Parts: sequence; C-alpha cells; structure tokens
Amino acid sequence: ELLTFCFLDTEICGIISLLYGFLFRNPSLNRNFTDELITLPETTVVLATHVMDFLGYVGVLDSGVLQQVVASSEETLELRHIASFLLRYSNRYECRRLESHTILVLGFFTVKHTDYQNVIQTGRTPVALQQLCSLPFQYFTNNELMEILFPTLIAACYNNVANKSILEQEMSCRSLVTFIQDKMKLVQPSERVETRKLKSDFIHRFPVSEWVNAIEFFS
Repeated sequence: ELLTFCFLDTEICGIISLLYGFLFRNPSLNRNFTDELITLPETTVVLATHVMDFLGYVGVLDSGVLQQVVASSEETLELRHIASFLLRYSNRYECRRLESHTILVLGFFTVKHTDYQNVIQTGRTPVALQQLCSLPFQYFTNNELMEILFPTLIAACYNNVANKSILEQEMSCRSLVTFIQDKMKLVQPSERVETRKLKSDFIHRFPVSEWVNAIEFFS
C-alpha cells in the first residue's frame, strides 16, 4: 500500500512526462510522423525501454494506479502519443524489447476502462489500436509473441464495439476466443495471482472473472 501511495503521490516519479520530454521536446526528432522517421540515439531507446518496462511492472502491481496517474487529459494524451510513436518506431527499426513493453503498457492502460479504450482509437492514423492490429505477422503466429499481444488486444477491445470493429478489419476475433479458452484450461479461476510471476501472464492482464464474458463478446 505504501508503494502504491508513493506511485500515486509522485505520478510514478514523473517518468511519463520525462519520457515525453525526451521524445517530443527534442528539436531533432520528427514529431509529425512523416515517413522520414529519424533514428533515435541509443541512449534514448534504452531510456524508453526501461520506462515502459517499469510502467508494465506498475500495471502488474495495480493497473488502477497506472490509470489514475494518467487521469488528467494532458497525461492521457502524453501516454497515447508516446505509445503510438514507440510502436511505429520499434516496428520500423525492429526494437522488439521496446515494442513488447509498449504493448504490455497499452494493455494495462486500457483494461476495464472504456475512456482509455477510446483514447487509443483517436489521434493521427494509424492510431495506436490500428498499429497493434497490424504488427508483424509473427505476433499472430508465434506463441511467445501472442502471449504479449493478445491480452492487450482483449483488454483494449473488450465490451467496446468500436474498437472491436477496428480489430476485425485486421484479424478474426476467433483467435482471441481460442486464446482465452486455452488459458481457461490451464488456469483455475481460484488460482492466486501471487503465484504467477511473469508480468506478461494473461492472469495479470485481464480479470479471470471476465474471461467467460470476453469469450461471449468476441464470439
């Protein structure tokens, strides 16, 4: 509880605004998302990777903390802008660790939060949700990468008809249904979350109590 209070009181040490400043207040960085996307300094890529990694661990601790920290419209837009840029950048320059951490954070950002689900379908196209749905083919065929992407897609689109429609333009929802059904065979609803260690585990990223309803929604 003390750690949660510290995160809320300090807005997670201000790291979201810090990263935003590094990325978008740098005059050498192309902010306009044109095709001429420059290569970031390695130190900036490392910083972004660590920040998104840390935000992912905050999400595991309590996704509500992350959601509260970005509750102001300014913080919300900063995180959306950061995530959209990092998805595009990491895809182009094959920064897979950065890409994976960014995907995880978007899942914690949107889970059971309609307003934030709507946020990732706004902005310059391709919006963050469209970028998630059009990631490299391996994310839809490789089990390890599906473990990263699919929980975020489920969190981002669950009970949101508009987001589900965007998703269906790129892939079949049946893949998400199968993913959840496979998890239900492995994880009992009564299993304690504390016994699972990996932050990418589906049990950390989408409430077990909603798995059956999610199957119905995506079917």
